[in-house]
Amino acid sequence: MSLQTQLASQIRKALQCTAVIAAAAFAASCGSDDPGGSAVASIRFVTIPTTVSAGVAFTAVVEGLDANGKRVKGWRDSVTLTVTGSALSGTTTVRANSGVATFSAVQATQVGSAVQLVAAAQGLTVVSDVFAVHPGNAAASQSTIGAPAGNFNANTNASLTFTFRDGFGNLLPNVPVAVSSNLASVTFTPAAGTTTATGTFATTMRATAEGSVVVTAVVDGTSVTFAAPLTVIDLCGGTALTFPGPANGSLPSGQCVADGRQTAVFKFTTTQQTGAAVTINSAAFTPLLELTTQPPGNNIKISPLGLPATAEWLLPAGAYQLRLSSLQGTGAFSVATAATSANSGCTPPPLPRLVVAAGTYTGQTLSASDCDFFGDGTLTDVFGIFDSRPCTITVKTSAFTTWLEAYDLPDLQASFGQKTSPPGTDAKIALPACRSPVGPLAIVVNAYNVGESGPYTMTITFTGQPQLRAGLRSDDATGILAPGSGPARLPMQRQR
Repeated sequence: MSLQTQLASQIRKALQCTAVIAAAAFAASCGSDDPGGSAVASIRFVTIPTTVSAGVAFTAVVEGLDANGKRVKGWRDSVTLTVTGSALSGTTTVRANSGVATFSAVQATQVGSAVQLVAAAQGLTVVSDVFAVHPGNAAASQSTIGAPAGNFNANTNASLTFTFRDGFGNLLPNVPVAVSSNLASVTFTPAAGTTTATGTFATTMRATAEGSVVVTAVVDGTSVTFAAPLTVIDLCGGTALTFPGPANGSLPSGQCVADGRQTAVFKFTTTQQTGAAVTINSAAFTPLLELTTQPPGNNIKISPLGLPATAEWLLPAGAYQLRLSSLQGTGAFSVATAATSANSGCTPPPLPRLVVAAGTYTGQTLSASDCDFFGDGTLTDVFGIFDSRPCTITVKTSAFTTWLEAYDLPDLQASFGQKTSPPGTDAKIALPACRSPVGPLAIVVNAYNVGESGPYTMTITFTGQPQLRAGLRSDDATGILAPGSGPARLPMQRQR
């Protein structure tokens, strides 16, 4: 080998060594492609969440570092992720690739305000900064309705307490909520609000009819429908009564409680206007008798002073409920219903024939058999009415000059309005309420002149909402007539 050839060979070897040294130096300063990861001295989090919702996937990234804090691109060890202050689900072990381990399918499932991730690989660990986990969306499977056991009674308030949780059982505190149901007969009071610090919301449910109630709540924008319905039954719905006819029973009856009293309820229908006389008899308790339109409208309650006792109503065609309650005591009773003449007559206090429904009362007649209410030889019919709503009473007749007046019952001492109209002209009085301060009103229809008589029609209309349980013992004072709204005088002292 010539000297020139030897020299060239040595130069090539020197260049190769220089390249190896340079590569080693580069590797030392820039990282290693060693797939075993032996150069990884520590690990750290590159990406962590700041705030997450329970059950919502988030991303966390961990990288491997050498002793100089540089990423080891050849690091391919398995990395496991755990958590403190919460719980993790999803893929919690992944293999690093190109020096990083990426967790993209993990969720925190428990609420916490100081949650930290912990990553571990080949004896190395790292703990993340603190972040928060908030509740997820409301879930019907985890939320509950706290309610009394058993069925719910119609027309009775039922207290409900909702507890709202997300799909992982976390409570949903201080979020807006609104509740509703599938039935128009159901109301909630309040129907909307904010959950408490413990995720609860309290309301009162009331149903006016029987049915299966499916409750839906919108919680912080998420709709939740409870699968188990609430069953409403009407203990006071009543049993059918053949009118006219008898009915016997005993209190308590089916555990119907109306206005705090044990009550028996009967229902019947009239196909035409009729007079209805109801006689009750019981040796066991003091009765309270009530007849109301169905669905409930205005009604009148009677506390009979002795037994047997009879009350009479004048009823347009329609559906009615007869309610017999106990003011004191319980036990057996008998009820007899009978149809009576259409005329009201002039029953003396405390109660005349009672009108319990808005409508037109036809077939009324002032005749020689009617009473002389004013003691001046003129003929009179007297009706009773009791309702807190404003009402208008109109009498039409071509047979006589009409004197129409409203008195208090049972005293008949105060007048609340009157109208005199010649034959063929409507006699009309409008009252702020169809009741007096002490109870019902007596509606007096009188032939103004001696010797006048004949047929007439009376129409009663109400405005406003009905008082569902208005009665002689009602505490409702809405729209009660004030004494002095008409001329005060005794009956039988009419000035012509």
